[in-house]
Amino acid sequence: MRLFCLSGILMFSLLAPAAFSLEGAPPLNAEKYPQDTPKNTLNSILKALEKRDFEYWIVWLIIPDDTKKLIDKHGSLAAVSLMNADDKHTPRIKRQMDAITTMLKLDKMTEGTENGVQYVRFHDDKKILQLEKQPDGRWSMNICRSNELAKEEAARKAAAEAAAQQKDEKK
Repeated sequence: MRLFCLSGILMFSLLAPAAFSLEGAPPLNAEKYPQDTPKNTLNSILKALEKRDFEYWIVWLIIPDDTKKLIDKHGSLAAVSLMNADDKHTPRIKRQMDAITTMLKLDKMTEGTENGVQYVRFHDDKKILQLEKQPDGRWSMNICRSNELAKEEAARKAAAEAAAQQKDEKK
């Protein structure tokens, strides 16, 4: 299983830029990038990536914890945005966009609540992408949880394949 990792929202949307001193952070734009439903959010992520609007994507389209981790790792919002804008990352971003497009077409979702957070998980045969409802009602992508779920699914499939192989060997 290939991990589905996307780079890159802040704790509470109105406090986020101040909370992490995000100088130059773009304002929330719900008309341009709607996040009122999980599907609208995925389409907004696609739009932001296509337009290379990485700062918006990082600040508003992923969960606050992931935004903070990226900024802590790279030192600033501008540095995270520049890293994603580097041409060497274009193939990775294209793969991410293709995966999201496939998930939207397949329309395979699981809804639930985990640790008090409402989520929707989009699936294809190899990847899982988790969106979480934020306190302000927007949906945002949880990058870290999506990666954890992908690893768990890969381990589950590997164990099932190993068990099937052992069963075949006993025959």
